[in-house]
Amino acid sequence: MEDKSYKEYLKHINTFIFDVDGVLTDGTVTIMTNGDMLRRMNIKDGYALKTAVDAGFNICI
Repeated sequence: MEDKSYKEYLKHINTFIFDVDGVLTDGTVTIMTNGDMLRRMNIKDGYALKTAVDAGFNICI
């Protein structure tokens, strides 16, 4: 069997799947007076996700 570099395996990836809590957030949840929950996220994660979508990757959260 031929050894492939990791770059060869990565060429087949077309979708990234993420959980929100603890992955895209810092774990903080703010409960509003109406009961809605807000999670605080890092803008760098949002930028990375947009960059991936712009490059043709699928994102599933």
